[in-house]
Amino acid sequence: MILSKKSFKTTLVLFICTLFCVILLIQITFTSIYVRKIITDNSEIYFKEIIAQIVTRTEAEFELCNQLASQISKNTAIIYHLGEMSTSDKSPRFSMSQITKEVINLLPKHKQFISDVYIFTPSGLTINCFYSTALEEIDPYSQLLMNQLQHNPRTNETIWDDVYFETQYLSSYTPIIHNNQLIALLRMRFDKNIFSDTFDEMQLDKSNIVLLLDEFQNIVYSNQTSLIGQNKNALSLNNYYEVSTNHSLDKQSGMHVVGFIPHNAVSSEITLLNLFLLVLYASTFSILLFLVITYLKKLSKPISNIVSGMKEVQSGNLDIRLEPTSEDEFKFISTNFNEMLNHIQALMAQIYTFQKNSALVQKEALEAKLHPHFLYNTLDSIYWMLIMQDNANEATMVIKLSNILRYSISHDEELVPLYEDIKQLENYIDLHRIRFHNQLEYSINVDDAIKDIRIPKLLLQPLVENTLKYGFKKIKKNSLIRITATAKKDFIQFIVYDNGVGIPKEKYKNILKTGLGLRITQERIQCIYGESYRLEIESSPQNGTTIIVKIGYEPIFTL
Repeated sequence: MILSKKSFKTTLVLFICTLFCVILLIQITFTSIYVRKIITDNSEIYFKEIIAQIVTRTEAEFELCNQLASQISKNTAIIYHLGEMSTSDKSPRFSMSQITKEVINLLPKHKQFISDVYIFTPSGLTINCFYSTALEEIDPYSQLLMNQLQHNPRTNETIWDDVYFETQYLSSYTPIIHNNQLIALLRMRFDKNIFSDTFDEMQLDKSNIVLLLDEFQNIVYSNQTSLIGQNKNALSLNNYYEVSTNHSLDKQSGMHVVGFIPHNAVSSEITLLNLFLLVLYASTFSILLFLVITYLKKLSKPISNIVSGMKEVQSGNLDIRLEPTSEDEFKFISTNFNEMLNHIQALMAQIYTFQKNSALVQKEALEAKLHPHFLYNTLDSIYWMLIMQDNANEATMVIKLSNILRYSISHDEELVPLYEDIKQLENYIDLHRIRFHNQLEYSINVDDAIKDIRIPKLLLQPLVENTLKYGFKKIKKNSLIRITATAKKDFIQFIVYDNGVGIPKEKYKNILKTGLGLRITQERIQCIYGESYRLEIESSPQNGTTIIVKIGYEPIFTL
């Protein structure tokens, strides 16, 4: 059924509208999944870079504090005076003042972030080296830590702890070891404002949260100071994406930095993107629809011409021709449509001529059948006349000639069994043996496996005829023709050999072009079995000639 112009336009427009709606539906459905992931990942990557910078700077602050604690705990003068305090009977005041001087000398010039420096001895003495608040005795946590270190002293490893959850201060504890024994415990208190510059320089969004946590998830510091001292697990952070670096600032304390991005920050970007895509799709659809309608107007004219031409042909008018209106595919269709009509008219003329001459051809065919019938009857009469006159050889020649003619003229089948064709070939050679007074010898050897294979009728006779005509111009004793048929893996091979005069060198190269029988035989083989099969000739003067024929087991083209 041929669609009308209107239905074609309507169908195409509806298809484009449907396609647009499906694409838009897919967009709306999967944007929340894929776009959300993309925006979230990008936000996390950007925020993770900020967290990484905070970690790097905070780690530098911790390293500076650790270096200071190490310098104090490993100072030889401080270690010496601590030893004097534990072994001398003198008053420890002098040693304590010397220790305080050494500590103050080791402190940096800008020591605003250092609040207190205390040294506690196992004997219970408290040395207030640098302080905002003096201690009369060791605090309980320092005492507990000292008791643990006396049984398992560590080699000057600084321990960070926020056990008091002080909002403003952070403490570090460093054992002072001499001769593998704990001789004192250094406690330093740092103002947590040392982290404020690092956090402020990152210019964090107010909605983002960055937490400095200890190993127990206690909040040591945050850009939102109201959270300091709380535990992260107690916070309600379900509406945030968590971003971390999985990197500890201090191995002993397990302190690390974690950041949080609110969900609504990502959702607002997704909403804006969806709105943009919606406007983009609507604009694209409007432009596409306009272009389709415009193109349909241009497209409808050549389609209408083609449809009109087809209707004319359907009604029986074969004289109609289409005029191409453009240089595109429609010109190709119109041109081929016209050529098809020309071809149809030519075929109809041929059919008319064929039908007109059909009766004449049938008449001539019937008459042609009478001629071989008359010839066979005449040869049969000659045969019996020769028999009556005791001319046996001549009678034999007549009957063999009659068989050869009957076989060659028969049109029942063009492919015959090999043994049948060989039998007729023997009749042909026997005729010439009588002609040459039996001076010609021949042998035929055929593989039993291919005796029943079907080959083209009279395939080898032209080759033998060529041999008798040119190879034995002057017959001599021991003249020989040897014919073999051999089954190969992919083909059947025939060899016709004679020990005649051979072919002169100047004729040898062009013999397949000049020799009518050989050329026709090769063309016949290639027509039936394909171009890969052909005749091969080997010859030299006075050494005879060998003709090799190769054919397939099955014909490619049916005769």
